Amino acid sequence: SKGVRQAAALSLGQLCWENRLWAKEPRVLTGLLKCLSDPDAEVRVAAASSIGQSGSSCAASALPSLAQSLMDESEAVRETAAKAIGKVGIYVTAHSGTSPASAPAACVEAANVLIQVLQDEHIPVRKAAIASLGQLSYHAEQAVPALRKCLGDTDHKDLRLLAAETMGRIGRRAGAAALDLGMTLRDPDVEVRKAAAAAIGMLAEQCLRALPSLTERIKDEEEAVRKEAAIALIRLGVHAEPAMPSLKEFLNDGNAGVRKYAVLAYQRIAEELGPERLQEVLETGVKYGFLDRYKFGSRQKKAQFRCDVPKPGKCGCATCVAAFAHEKTK
Repeated sequence: SKGVRQAAALSLGQLCWENRLWAKEPRVLTGLLKCLSDPDAEVRVAAASSIGQSGSSCAASALPSLAQSLMDESEAVRETAAKAIGKVGIYVTAHSGTSPASAPAACVEAANVLIQVLQDEHIPVRKAAIASLGQLSYHAEQAVPALRKCLGDTDHKDLRLLAAETMGRIGRRAGAAALDLGMTLRDPDVEVRKAAAAAIGMLAEQCLRALPSLTERIKDEEEAVRKEAAIALIRLGVHAEPAMPSLKEFLNDGNAGVRKYAVLAYQRIAEELGPERLQEVLETGVKYGFLDRYKFGSRQKKAQFRCDVPKPGKCGCATCVAAFAHEKTK
């Protein structure tokens, strides 16, 4: 009966997950793949769910079959298959290189089918597809154009949120969406703005078109967004250097929350720029009162930009000049 087949499929998945039997018993995967063609939708759902639990290299061979299940007539089967592809994708991503050439052909093909599923009429299926594209990470870079459209879906907040999160997981290969992510920073939903800021922080040198919008979020009305924007700028490091003039203006903002995250981002970006910019950041730190010369001392030592003169002010280096100026402000 269908109840027995469904229970068997679920039990196989659970047993293999607990005992790591996938590699030892490939017949298990073969049986579950057959269940994907079962006439009953509940059995197909159970089989797809069990394959997604595998967490092994064997399941990568199931990607073509799972991709076919994305076209199943049952909404539940399509949704479960999409989630299973994402779970298998986590393993594939963790055990393959970072170049597109290193992606298994089945993984790339699964991503292509997931892109088609983004047009599914059922929102839960589309959400599962976007989430799974994110779990495929840099192997799903061909999904960026479709994800850009999802960012503009004004009717479904969850789709915008997942699309932004997936862009972040794809990373710098999603650079073509920098401007779209910058516009998403104005989204009325706080969680969407946070996700967009985090995604921009993963774009590395591709971030420039979104950098002005990201810097403006330091003044967002929600502290969570301000924090995420600061973290994104810090993560960008030297790539966020064009944002420093704006951040410098925010250091004197009337809102304490704005000042807090502007200081955090300004300090850390300047730190990444190296010793040649140390004088500037130290002077700014003294001026705005956020300089902790002891913390900076450890960073200077790391950058090999610290002199051995025992008394501050007796040397012309940036360390001594700033330390002497800091003493005078006390």
